Amino acid sequence: MYFLTPTKIVERGMKGMGIEQKKIPEMVEELFEHQANSLRALQAKHQKPIIGFTFQSPEDQFIRKLLTHGIPVLSAPERAVRAMAALVHYTRLRRKIAP
Repeated sequence: MYFLTPTKIVERGMKGMGIEQKKIPEMVEELFEHQANSLRALQAKHQKPIIGFTFQSPEDQFIRKLLTHGIPVLSAPERAVRAMAALVHYTRLRRKIAP
């Protein structure tokens, strides 16, 4: 999953919608909290991993929120693919040796 919501873009969009500047930080926090909770709930519901990647800094507010909610976010799509492949390999090994 590619996480493309840099904080600055969200803030700029809210400002463009005419939202008062002083309300924007709280609204951004609420939005990112909701998105992170939704992804965590989706992962739990389907019992499938979500691995993300982004070209944004790990210091970005949204990326930090995802990480604190247990959603791994890697710095390149290739790294995310290798991580997912490792999970598939691990699952196959476990199935082979499970009684």
